[in-house]
Amino acid sequence: MCIRDRYLDGFINRQIILLLMTLGVPDENFVELINRDFAEIDNYGNLSDNSIFLAAKHRDDEVLDNDNVYHLLKGFYENLLNDNDPFLNGVVYTIRARKYFTLRKKTNIRIKKSVRIIGVLDEYRVLDEEEVFAQLINENDPDRKNERKIIVRNQEVKDEIIQYLKENWEKDPFLDNPKNYDLVILEKMMLTKNPCLHPGDIRIVYSIDSLAKFVRLRHLINVIVFPQKGIIPITCQIAGSDLDGDLYFLTWEPLIIPERTSKPFDYDSFPEKESRKKFTRTDMIEFFVKFMLFSCLGRVDNAHLAIGDFSKKENYALSKKCLELFQLHALSIDFAKTDVDINELEFPKVKIWPDFMEKPKDEFDTVDSQTVQGRLFRMARTKQMKFFEQKLQTQIVSPDVSFAYNVSSMSLCIKDDFIHEAVVAWKDYHDKIALITNLFGASNEFELFSGNFIDVFVSTKKNPSQSADLKDRVYLHILQMVQDLRNVFNQSLMIKVDFSIKDDDAFFASIKANPEALFKASIWYVISYLPLSDENLSLLTEEWLAVLGETFDYQYYKDEMVNFLAQREFQICYGLPWFTVSRISVSYTHLTLPTIYSV
Repeated sequence: MCIRDRYLDGFINRQIILLLMTLGVPDENFVELINRDFAEIDNYGNLSDNSIFLAAKHRDDEVLDNDNVYHLLKGFYENLLNDNDPFLNGVVYTIRARKYFTLRKKTNIRIKKSVRIIGVLDEYRVLDEEEVFAQLINENDPDRKNERKIIVRNQEVKDEIIQYLKENWEKDPFLDNPKNYDLVILEKMMLTKNPCLHPGDIRIVYSIDSLAKFVRLRHLINVIVFPQKGIIPITCQIAGSDLDGDLYFLTWEPLIIPERTSKPFDYDSFPEKESRKKFTRTDMIEFFVKFMLFSCLGRVDNAHLAIGDFSKKENYALSKKCLELFQLHALSIDFAKTDVDINELEFPKVKIWPDFMEKPKDEFDTVDSQTVQGRLFRMARTKQMKFFEQKLQTQIVSPDVSFAYNVSSMSLCIKDDFIHEAVVAWKDYHDKIALITNLFGASNEFELFSGNFIDVFVSTKKNPSQSADLKDRVYLHILQMVQDLRNVFNQSLMIKVDFSIKDDDAFFASIKANPEALFKASIWYVISYLPLSDENLSLLTEEWLAVLGETFDYQYYKDEMVNFLAQREFQICYGLPWFTVSRISVSYTHLTLPTIYSV
């Protein structure tokens, strides 16, 4: 597997919080951080704020590979949509719902002054022990996509780098305009990675202290550079990691940089099994079967979290039982090296569970956690409950079709054909959405479009591999739906749209010469918003009439579509143009939008 350098948002979770509690980080610091997260999520409803861009691009647990939401929002920012658009609001609602869900379930708090990036080795041996270098560019933030952030030790180093940039940036391809650099003065940063169960997995690292180190490493972007110098490599001190693509959490947020650290665990201390000169295919099969059947990392992680929460007197993760669980976890992680099956070993069992783990009360004894973990959970639960009291309003709106593309020279028969095809495609889209949502338990089309599933994967949360398989199946159905609808869209066009073109310039060059396709895409958009409500006859503005034609029988088509919804007990869906042809319907505005769900 090949992993490229990229900027991912940084999050702390319950494992990291437990270790930081052990190292003396005050409870109020975590409360402050989660309140910041609440404020940001609440602000997602304010579409004039660009923070929703980042929410659309990244989740707590993974990066979203499709750019659907990102470019839907970009359409809004380019004045293609107003903030009453029901599809836009529905997608934003699901993003907020997912954020509250993960805050309650995992306490995944986004830390603005942090990043998750891969690590590389300092090949030039310029970094000292416990010193790291990171040059960060968050290309997903529209306001800071050209900004380069670097943490430096002091003002003197900052001044030297700025002067060097001014003198060399125009002749050095690895440098940029000095105005694009954000040099942050901070001596210490905190570094760790998940999973982390030992307090020694939290490490304090130092920023660069000289211009020479920046000059030597200036070409490295969105990676954390680790030093070669030192008795024990930093990576080996953090959950026994290495530089094979692991993601490291690096933060310069003062609220979670502990004043003290704990001695790192020696992950190389476990005895390795005897190596054989030759392995057969049978050996490989037996190994993977045994690993899949007997891996119990999840049980150990949960027990560690629960016991640590009740071990305040023994300093949480440094308690005897937590250290036992940590060693079992480390053994299981190194199963390939040690061949030790921890299922055959006894480990501390949990008798009482803290409330934030949400165990069924009819099966387990649970009590309210008295630590900050319980406090954060109850704060997130309250915010989520209040959020879901707000009903998703998508029925009565005033959709903006001012961007609808009109070609006055189009003949009336072409318009009639396009309108009929649009209604047929609209019905087919509803049938397909109903099939996918019923089959997999998704709530609505907004979840399918944004990838922010909630109910779909709750039943599989105990089995990550099953969850991943289910997600793949959902996406395959969506891809097939998009392909089918795009084929329908192309049927009556004189010049077919080549959706397989990956290069945006080439795609728009082909569309520019195809006004018929632009016109048809606008028809699909307008038709999708016809049966909004009985009051919406007045919304048939001049722009709508210009697209549909003065002879268009609004009431006939509206009644047909409303009856279709009533017969099947469907809720109206708005996503036909966004799933299928949004790349076309906004293309004349010169936006650079990649294909939605590339097929």
